[in-house]
Amino acid sequence: SATAPAPAPAPVTDALVTVAGNTRRTIAVVDRATGDTTQLNEPGPLVTADEWAALLGRYEELLAGADAVALCGSLPPGIHVGAYAELVRSARTAGVPVLLDTSGEPLRRGIAARPDLIKPNADELAQLTGSREPMRATRDARRRGAHGVIASLGPDGMLAVTPDGIWQAAPPARVPGNPTGAGDSAVAGLLSGLVEGLSWPDRLRRAVALSTATVLSPTAGDFDRAAYEELLPRVGIEEHAPAAR
Repeated sequence: SATAPAPAPAPVTDALVTVAGNTRRTIAVVDRATGDTTQLNEPGPLVTADEWAALLGRYEELLAGADAVALCGSLPPGIHVGAYAELVRSARTAGVPVLLDTSGEPLRRGIAARPDLIKPNADELAQLTGSREPMRATRDARRRGAHGVIASLGPDGMLAVTPDGIWQAAPPARVPGNPTGAGDSAVAGLLSGLVEGLSWPDRLRRAVALSTATVLSPTAGDFDRAAYEELLPRVGIEEHAPAAR
């Protein structure tokens, strides 16, 4: 079948809400000989009740013109554990598809608000469901409230359990490099594919090719476009039979 074209570059604007605390830094140290990466993550700034209220107000304004919402990362200190659930409910009320990518109790609370998609990794799935078997854990996560669950399996690709079927997508080979931002690239691939109405296999091809091309880029927040174009048609897709009722 025809593969999804490369996502077209689009202008990026921000609607940042200023807080008093310092923006946290994430530092990735890459061993050029082995390709191994060590990440050093600072805690986020303390967010006050007034700052959170300002963000909520801006979020509600932005929903009116949004095609999709990505809610990603850990919650900073000062934000209540049900914050993502609150943001998911607002998006659903506005009729905007929402993807949640977090972990721990914020994920547990957020999934109960019925996001369109969640994208946990294997460890986050195990923490949520108690199972380390990807298929069982992904199905269990979907029963907890998410319409679709995309399990990120690192170099083994992604497993998608959706209302339309079950697919597994994997890159043609494992690649060394800097994984910083690879998960965010996968989110971009999944949400852009949803907005464009791509089939699930093509959404997964895009997400896996983008995340792999991000690992291949030495700069965090960037991806190797040539690698993406080369990888896209080579991402393997396997369809799984639904579970017996």
